[in-house]
Amino acid sequence: MRRNQENARQKVYHHGMGSGGYATAIPKWEKMEADILAKGITPESLNWPKRAKNWFFAHGGRLDLETGKLVHGPKLERATQRFSYALQAKAIGAFRPNREKDELTYAIGTAEHSGRTRGLGRNISWEHGFPNDRDTYRSRQRRKDEEAARISRLEEYVHESREALLQAQEREKDMQARMQDEIIKQVQIAMSAQRQASDPGININISPPDQLKSSCASTELPNQDDAMLRFPVDDITAPFTSCELHIPKENATIMVALGVFSPPDSTKTPRIYGAIIPPVYVSVSVDRVNKGFSDLALDIPGGDGEKTLGEAEKTFILWRKRYIIIPGVSSPPPLPQLPDNRCGQK
Repeated sequence: MRRNQENARQKVYHHGMGSGGYATAIPKWEKMEADILAKGITPESLNWPKRAKNWFFAHGGRLDLETGKLVHGPKLERATQRFSYALQAKAIGAFRPNREKDELTYAIGTAEHSGRTRGLGRNISWEHGFPNDRDTYRSRQRRKDEEAARISRLEEYVHESREALLQAQEREKDMQARMQDEIIKQVQIAMSAQRQASDPGININISPPDQLKSSCASTELPNQDDAMLRFPVDDITAPFTSCELHIPKENATIMVALGVFSPPDSTKTPRIYGAIIPPVYVSVSVDRVNKGFSDLALDIPGGDGEKTLGEAEKTFILWRKRYIIIPGVSSPPPLPQLPDNRCGQK
């Protein structure tokens, strides 16, 4: 008795057919629909599945005798709405009823109890409640089909995951190759600059031929002495620290973007997209690019091949430590400009 009482408390929908049950109520509902049809009105429940229609009427729903529209209280609002969605999905092929897993089960939201069939009566088994699916009860084909569908979905998921992993690996390899090429190029350029500084008579064009020149400062060559210096960004310990990204201009610097910096793990070699970060650079997230600097060329392309500062907005890129300004923290003076007219010097 206590178990039955607990089960009754969990029940959401309660029928009101009385002791006669479906046997005495179904003829009354059929007559109600017939009377509405006789008036030349099509009831909204006319094309509903039989057991769904019976369940709706048994739990307090009815038809307006003048309009044929559904009439129900607030308790049936959610079930009626979900049932309408199921019918629409069935019409376009998005929902396929499968024996007891049909529109009514979806609308109510609870599984069908074995040994009886909702909307038909307590003593109506599934074999008689779903006569069109009678051949699936003993053949186990239904369970086999469900298992095959589940395996198919799993295989599709694994295939998509494998493809995504392979693409990520390819991007990482490509990024590493580009980073290594760029590091070698920068080292060669720096060595050429040192040779020119030691012998002013040598005229060496140290501007990379494929470097973008929409703005002057981002192509400034890394000073190898910077690797021996300590900059304000090296002392940051708090994650997600706001910073300003600058470029040199004459004897000062100018801010070109706002970014966010998080210190790397001191126990590991700093990397970005799998490639080792050069000593004079750190990884920063570009938050917002100042107006007029979207075409500024990057020293080192981004992870997806971004070549300009505008393309790298909201992504991680490498920026020279010397030109990362932490608000409120003093920064070292800018490097002297090389006399090669790469920045539009006159």
